[in-house]
Amino acid sequence: MENLYHIHTGCDYSDDFYVGNTLEFGNSINNFRKKFMLRDCTFTDEFKRGDKIISVHRDLEDFMNMDRINDLSPSKRIELFETVRRYIHNSKIDMREMILEDVRKELYPQYPSRYSCAWLTDEDSLPYWIEALNLTEKDKEYAIYEVQADGNMFVSLDRLLPRCYMPHNDMYEQALQYWNPSKEDLKKVNEKEYLLEGTMKLVKRVEL
Repeated sequence: MENLYHIHTGCDYSDDFYVGNTLEFGNSINNFRKKFMLRDCTFTDEFKRGDKIISVHRDLEDFMNMDRINDLSPSKRIELFETVRRYIHNSKIDMREMILEDVRKELYPQYPSRYSCAWLTDEDSLPYWIEALNLTEKDKEYAIYEVQADGNMFVSLDRLLPRCYMPHNDMYEQALQYWNPSKEDLKKVNEKEYLLEGTMKLVKRVEL
């Protein structure tokens, strides 16, 4: 079996990530899924009460229904725009993942679920993921581990994932390609992602 690697970017179970430990995946929701289930949809609203400025965390949708955008300062409008942009982006990723999961359940139930798997990659594809995840950015928190994987595994390519700008029907068609990659593409394209349902032993930490 070729060397496989896991890129850990900080999650609920960070304390479990140390060399020699074995982690199990497939029986509970992974942190990627939790990120979108519990995504931050709040905006810090500010308003004057007498001489004081009051800050209140509001649900984004509730705030948008208050018709108070014109009352915001320029800096708060920029912050609101960024919150809305992030919310739309995350919602589209959430939709993509739901479509992928629906296709898997319907046509490929034997494959690991993206909702509960561990993500791995191989040595040839590792440079691609280091760049794609912006791991060389200053102050980026991450750890790369060489791992021993045992269990049910599926491999596909990042480029086969449905894109967030796609209409719903196109996302579905692209999801079919993701779950059924061609052997030719898997051989020539170094952007593989392995979905693991099983155990992953952290063999050693890899430094860039």
